[in-house]
Amino acid sequence: MRVYVAGPVSGRSAANRPAFDALAARVRAAGYDPVVPHDYVAPGWPRGRVMRVLFRIVTECDGIAVLPDWRDSSGAWDEVAVARQCGLVDVFGEAWPGEEGLVAACAALPDPCPP
Repeated sequence: MRVYVAGPVSGRSAANRPAFDALAARVRAAGYDPVVPHDYVAPGWPRGRVMRVLFRIVTECDGIAVLPDWRDSSGAWDEVAVARQCGLVDVFGEAWPGEEGLVAACAALPDPCPP
């Protein structure tokens, strides 16, 4: 399962890559394939081009995981909205509170969810 990693990038040191990498490691440890936006866009691209590329990437994923401070980013809000509208799974239950995340949902099933 491919899981998109969302969070703030603009205005952050090193484009917040260390935080993205840490969450990607958490996603990988849960048995999923993390998709980090930094791997798909280049520094200096206009925002519109970046968001068009990333929205496409989000729609090609099965789930989303968010950094704790994702709400500080308008781009992350947009990515979460696209993910939710496209029916992606909120893997750790942190993007839209009140809904069970995939990890908890899988634990309740008789057979483990496929990765």
